[in-house]
Amino acid sequence: YNTPATCPPTSYSNWFKSTCPDAYSYAYDDTTSTYTCTGASYTINWAGAGSTGGGGTTATPTPTPATGGGGGTSGSVTAYQHCDYGGWSSGLGVGAYDLDLLQNNMGFRNDDMSSVRISSGYEVTMYWDHHFLGSTLTKTGDDNCLVNEGWNDQVSSIKVARKFEAEAWVAMSGVQTEGCSEGGSNVGWIDAGDWIAYPSAYYHAGTFIIEYRVASLNGGGTVSADLNGGSIQLGSRSIPSTGGWQNWTTVTQTVNIPEGTYALGIYASAGGWNVNWIRVRPQ
Repeated sequence: YNTPATCPPTSYSNWFKSTCPDAYSYAYDDTTSTYTCTGASYTINWAGAGSTGGGGTTATPTPTPATGGGGGTSGSVTAYQHCDYGGWSSGLGVGAYDLDLLQNNMGFRNDDMSSVRISSGYEVTMYWDHHFLGSTLTKTGDDNCLVNEGWNDQVSSIKVARKFEAEAWVAMSGVQTEGCSEGGSNVGWIDAGDWIAYPSAYYHAGTFIIEYRVASLNGGGTVSADLNGGSIQLGSRSIPSTGGWQNWTTVTQTVNIPEGTYALGIYASAGGWNVNWIRVRPQ
């Protein structure tokens, strides 16, 4: 059908994109998977599982679920049908997943989830009912059996958030770290023009709240957020005075993020503030 609307991704390609956000999975998964090359010669080397010969690959690769903690894949969250990560599985990126979306596009079954794997830095809130209603259960790490919490076969909608510790950058310019009164480290010595880039994550399109955990002796600072090195600007937020460099408060901004895999970045339009962590959560 040649358009994303008429040829949507399957539950497997959604899982693949969530698990391996930098890999090509399906032409219309999102804009990061579609490329047009003109005016030059290219050699494409296909890397896959199984032996090849004649017509192509003779073995079908078996999906491996995303895992949390060290040694896992680059995935974020995987829901499973049975305890101990068995049965059907559904890979989820950062975003809000109501029941219709989960069932029609993610390979999920209502009231049929019993375990979940959650990569480090992700937060999952499960809802008893669809439309994000009813009782909630929030997890920040793997749970091999939701029976233990009385949540076996009860989940009907899910929200996935991503928290970035400020010092856990992949690249930065101008900033330093110091010990934090809330534990661990925070980023400080932020001047106008400084920036920080964080690891990539897969986002389901929607409206999100960006939370910044900040401190500032005098206020007057401004933080702006962007995706993929500034290719998508998300807007800015002023930083108030908190009365001290270790007196922490959380400020927020509301943004719209299209579906895709993006590296979040923050930029100091005006300095004079510290940051402990940033969280991106669906509205």
